[in-house]
Amino acid sequence: MKALNLALHFHEAYERLAPTFGYETRDDTKAFDPRSKNGQLMIAVCDELLSRVETLHEPGCMEPFCCEPQISIGEASEEA
Repeated sequence: MKALNLALHFHEAYERLAPTFGYETRDDTKAFDPRSKNGQLMIAVCDELLSRVETLHEPGCMEPFCCEPQISIGEASEEA
């Protein structure tokens, strides 16, 4: 998968799920624009994550992220 494709899928899911979490996204970023600063950032983040998936994948592991996360979702919520 390419970073642009992942960014498109991520953006679509983010926009679709945001209201479920009581979050309203900005009007100027509702449509994905890969030329915008927001779009370029999202593509860069997705590119980095794809690189990490390839790097962190341990032989014999069935999940792409076998390493323990440095922070859990619960901890991230408490810090926000």
